[in-house]
Formats: sequence, structure tokens, C-alpha cells
Amino acid sequence: KHLFDVLSCHAWKSDRSQLAVCAGGSEIYILEVETWKVLEVLFQHEQTVSALDWASRSEKILSCGNDRNAYVWTQSATQWQPSMVALSHDRACLTARWSPCETKFAIGSGAKSVHVCFFDQKNNLWASRAIRRKHKSSVTCVAWHPSSELLATGSTDFKCRVFYAAIEGLTNKERHSDRQPDASFGDLLFEFDCRGTWVNSVAWSPAGEFLAAAAHNSMVFFIQGDFRPQREGAAKQLQPECVPSPCLPACSVVFLSERALAAAGFGGGVALYRRDGDVWRFHRMLSGGSAEAAAGAEAPGEALSGSFSAKLGLFKSREKGSREPSEAAPGLPASGAVLELRPVSPGVVSSCAADGCVGLWDLGAEL
Repeated sequence: KHLFDVLSCHAWKSDRSQLAVCAGGSEIYILEVETWKVLEVLFQHEQTVSALDWASRSEKILSCGNDRNAYVWTQSATQWQPSMVALSHDRACLTARWSPCETKFAIGSGAKSVHVCFFDQKNNLWASRAIRRKHKSSVTCVAWHPSSELLATGSTDFKCRVFYAAIEGLTNKERHSDRQPDASFGDLLFEFDCRGTWVNSVAWSPAGEFLAAAAHNSMVFFIQGDFRPQREGAAKQLQPECVPSPCLPACSVVFLSERALAAAGFGGGVALYRRDGDVWRFHRMLSGGSAEAAAGAEAPGEALSGSFSAKLGLFKSREKGSREPSEAAPGLPASGAVLELRPVSPGVVSSCAADGCVGLWDLGAEL
């Protein structure tokens, strides 16, 4: 049995005690990880929820959907309260992510645009500034640079782009001296072509040195370059490092470190990429847990939660410096496409899949 037939997106609370998921519909479920009890169901979207993100410091949940709307959810003493984001487009919202500084977030849409949203204190609402006329098709994925100043986007026009997305008064006053004087909001800093195929996911490395893009041709593109804007205002055309893989296309990528990347998608497992010297290479493919574990799990509240909670407890203890061995049983393998990867703790990522399962992947040895 499963709580859900499919899980299209998920987001963790900062202490990993709760998980927000979407089961392919318009509802958002808040789950208690220890017992898999549904704590609350959030109803506001009228169509499928396409993306979720849970801010680690403010604890606000960001959601967007095919109904063209986005909401910021704030937990009160009794329930979650939604605040609608003022967006000016007429197509579905496809992706959404908080910036590391948590004072703004980005939303990509089918309207060939990306909106950078922030809270307008004067008008007491979530306002937005659009970056238009730069994409020629839907924006399928976004990723913030650790500085919260650069925004990477992927699109079905086969391009990966990086924009300057700092908004005066929202981010830290200290900015990179070689970047800020020559750029204004919405400037296209550089772009590269993903060999004529859709871009499914983009991600920055923890220090912002590398940018990765997963394309629908089963290739992952890596770029390490000068991210400064051009004084003449023209976007740079950079040549990425292209790494083919024997796997099916990846839907999501997450950096484990400056030298390791995890990717997952239609193959149902996690593919690892490593940087050897100055070259990125496909390392190996990891499948899920044992078939015996899957066959023996009758209900998420019993067999699965014990294994999952034990593993999650181990990963939390590692963050605190404990290195005690784990006796947790292996988790369920992903029998369907992995639709999203999210970081959980250093060296650990979670996945949600088309089979309705959430998986934990301990990749600490790959760092």
C-alpha cells in the first residue's frame, strides 16, 4: 500500500521532522516523517501543483501550479495561511525556488518568462519583477547561485541561461566588486545551448563554482567560467563540458560537493558524476534498496516509516558529529521515474518518484 500513487514534488522542513508533498493534484500534504501521518492538507490551488519549496529559516512554504498562481504559506498558531503572489502572466507556473537569502524567490512559467518575487512592505503583498523576452519557450527549471544574485534557468528552447537577479535592498550590501557595477536586474550574463534538447534541471555547486544542466538527451552539461557581465551588454556564449551517460534522461540534479553531482530521472535510480582532475565524468549508477524490503512493506505507517525514520535519524546524528553505525533496513527502490531530488544533509539526498515513494540516498562516500 502507498499513501499516494505518485509524488510529483516534495520539500523538507528545516529540522526534517515534516515533509510537504504533492500527489499530482491540487492539494499539498504536510506529513509527519516519524509516523507518515498527514498533519494538514493545504487547499488553495485549482489545478496541479507543479513545485514546492520550504524556506529553511523563515519556515514559509512556496507553491506554484498549473492554475497560473503561486502562494506563500505561513504557519499560524492553528493553520497554514496562504498569501497570493502578484504575477503577470497567462500560462502555467512550472517551477519555483526560494533564494538562499530567503528575501525573494523565482518562478518559471510557460509564458516564456521568469518572475523574481519579493515582499512589498508598502503594499503588504508579494510583488514580482519579470524577466521577459529572453526565453523563446517555457522555463522549466530555475536555480539560485549561493550569492542570491545570479539566477540560472533552463528552458524548452534548448538553452541554459544565467541572469543578474539582485534587487536593491533585499540582498546583502556586500556584492562581488567585479560583478555589481556592470549589471542591472534582468541582464543576461551568459547562455549555452544543450544540443537541441529540453533542459530538465539546473543546479549550482555549493560554492557557486560550477553550474550543471540536465538535458532530455541524457546528457549533463557542466560549466565553470567567468560569470561577470559583459560591459558591452551582450551575453557571452560559453562552451560547456558535455558528459553523456548510459542512463535515461535526468529530471533533477543536485550537487553533493564541488566535485560530485547526483542526477535522477526516468531510469528510476541515481546517477553519480565525479570531477577527475579537470574533467567531469559519469561515475556509476545506483539503484534503490532490496526487492525483499519492497515486497515486505505493507503500509507506509509500519514497515516503511521504521526504516525511513531510522535512516533519517542516522543522517541527523551525522550532522551533529556522531558516527555510529546504522542498522536500518534498506529503503524501497524506485520502480518509477524519479521526478525530483532534494538535499537532506551533507552527502544525503531524497527522491520522490512516480511510484509514490520517497527515498533517501546516502551518498556521503562519493564526496
